[in-house]
Amino acid sequence: MFDPFMLQLSQLFALRPTLQSLGITQARLDQHYQGVLEHYCEHLIAFFTGADTRRFSRWRHLAQQLERRLRTARRALNTASSREMVKAILDYPDSGEREQQLGERSPQVYLTTRHGCLALTITHGNDAPLMFTVARGLDIEDHSSVPPKPAERLEHNVFEGYALGALEGALQRIAWIDPDAFSSLAALDRQLAWASGFADFLGLQAEQDSLRFELEQQLPPWLKNASSSGRLAYSQWLEALARFHEKSRGAGALEADAEQAQALFTRQLALQLRRLALECSLRNEANVTHEGYRTVRAAVNTFAVHRRLRGVTMGFMPLLDGSGYLLGPPTTLQGPWLVLRPEAQQVIEQVMLAPQAGAPLEDPFSVLYHASVSRWLPLFEHPLHTLARLKQVGGNLQGACDAERGWRCEVSLLRNLAVLLVCPGTEHPVEAADAHPRVRRMDTAWAGVRKALSVKQEQRLAELKRPLPLPLGQPIGEGVHKGLHRVGNVLIYNKDENHFNVLSNNRFAPVVNINFVEHRIVDNPEQPTVYGPGLAPDARGRWQLQRAPRLRRDIDQLSPAARRAISAGTTLSATLPALLGDATRRSQAPGTLAVEVEEGLERNARRFDDAAQTIQRTSSAAPMITQLRGEAVQLRAHGRCLRIEMARHTPTPTLGDVQFLLEQKVIRIQRVGGRVPETIDGVVDYLQEYEVLDLTEGERPLWYAHFHYPSVEAASDQPTAAHLKTAAQRRLGREYERETGRKVYRGPITNAAGRQVFLAV
Repeated sequence: MFDPFMLQLSQLFALRPTLQSLGITQARLDQHYQGVLEHYCEHLIAFFTGADTRRFSRWRHLAQQLERRLRTARRALNTASSREMVKAILDYPDSGEREQQLGERSPQVYLTTRHGCLALTITHGNDAPLMFTVARGLDIEDHSSVPPKPAERLEHNVFEGYALGALEGALQRIAWIDPDAFSSLAALDRQLAWASGFADFLGLQAEQDSLRFELEQQLPPWLKNASSSGRLAYSQWLEALARFHEKSRGAGALEADAEQAQALFTRQLALQLRRLALECSLRNEANVTHEGYRTVRAAVNTFAVHRRLRGVTMGFMPLLDGSGYLLGPPTTLQGPWLVLRPEAQQVIEQVMLAPQAGAPLEDPFSVLYHASVSRWLPLFEHPLHTLARLKQVGGNLQGACDAERGWRCEVSLLRNLAVLLVCPGTEHPVEAADAHPRVRRMDTAWAGVRKALSVKQEQRLAELKRPLPLPLGQPIGEGVHKGLHRVGNVLIYNKDENHFNVLSNNRFAPVVNINFVEHRIVDNPEQPTVYGPGLAPDARGRWQLQRAPRLRRDIDQLSPAARRAISAGTTLSATLPALLGDATRRSQAPGTLAVEVEEGLERNARRFDDAAQTIQRTSSAAPMITQLRGEAVQLRAHGRCLRIEMARHTPTPTLGDVQFLLEQKVIRIQRVGGRVPETIDGVVDYLQEYEVLDLTEGERPLWYAHFHYPSVEAASDQPTAAHLKTAAQRRLGREYERETGRKVYRGPITNAAGRQVFLAV
């Protein structure tokens, strides 16, 4: 099902960074995996909070979209009290300002999860609480379930905090990526693109992610392997085509009446010219670059919708030879220009030297329509033909059309493909964040889209303000503290007559050739307990408050890798009772080999040792390391005990059992008398007997080893036969077998090393 919010969200963040765009190499990834991920997260935060091509913060844009969603959802509420609660949030998004203005009438807002996606819970007194999700709108909740746990109270701008929840979710998924599953740069880049899709408002759906991954593999290489900007441009073009197809209800220029034909022709031609230029740029054909495509887009949009784009004059100028048109700025300006020849084999071509052309047309699409419509029709392409070229019809996305027919189906297919291009799927979804302890990866207490501080932040700053020290101190003129003042060992921030102690927490990361300089406002530099906003110098060297969120590299003294390792170790430790119990049950099952039971526990013990080693590499969590290694010892000891018990009670002892029990000092072997003559089937045989004594039961005879010789003088190491028998079958032989038809067990002792175990007694 197509969701317009998902398309807007995916297009808004389509140009987020990749490892390749950050200059990360495979060698650097192999050497500093965790450092590379931290570096990526820093850039992802900067991208999220930075401006897009319209110089508008993506974070602010998302917050405004969420606000509009809540405003629309409010209309469906039936009760006046519920509408008033939502109105209070919309009127005063800043929680501090809302409390100042409304006092006891101010509702509280919490950020939580519901139906697998981010949600806002709005509560006030005895009124029925409200739960808002983008996917479901506003629902009235049961008092007993609100606020649900875990819930985070949004004390600043509600919608900014709601939007930041998606960034936090992305960082959580990145922190839990398994490095063993994504060791190559390309595989990790794709997983990072999926993890940072900001889809938490709609919920993570593994089935849809897998489907998008499969569908993407069917795209033609020029589109599948296109750059992020190229895929975004094609997604935007598909959405524009879908809007036109929906508005015209599938009608084309030739199918409309005379009044509508020219308007339909104008929009269709504008869309097809955009497509031609864009596909040429993605295929590296006709010298068309992405800049050339943007020139065509600006030109057709200028005239097709009868408006100028940011005052940029784009012209349609007829070529003097009558073969086509020149698109772009006036020839007195710098190119590139696009030459359009509708009847040539190469319809569109980018040039830097403009051919001779006439004056720009005032209304080019009207001229093109009245001159010769048929000249342009070969350029037109039906949406189904476009989808067929891109291998996205015929059993692929056709399921989207089960409930729709005709142009509605085509619109749905176009929009689903538009989403696919900017919302990558994955073969390996990361384990849901709910399965792990929730650890905030961002420092968001002082974050804000707007430049102004919130009421809560102003209050916190006022609590941290210090009286002006006299003298002010020595200004620092160089280094990372340049622009601050020093009083003793304390740094002072004194912009606009506000004076605060500053804590310097500089971190240098040569791994990725970038330095992070961090300063925090504190109440006491010696024992900081209350933190204020971050500080950073601007281009002119003046220190400014930083309200953008930053990555927490050290949470409770643990890095993300250490926290992940400890979490994995804790989970593994919890399986110990089950592992011990399963091994015990296996040991009691008929036919189970004792060595297999021990080896199974040994494999699990190595897992515990490996987990302890991983924790030791990433942190100093000694108790967990000691616990895991102790549990590994316990598993090995249990495996040894089970094997001993299984060997002692086996009805079919082997030479291996004897050797194992000897190593464990559970048995001892003694010779019983000398060689005793026996007659077996009329043949005289001399028997030498050895007794295997169980030391755990007062040297009770456990097994007997029988060595048979042809004579009394025969060499000890050259018996005619040697085998093990149980104590119960010690005296039973072939006569017993003939009389009863039952087989007497004889464990063979066939090799010299095995015989030496007994002969050495």
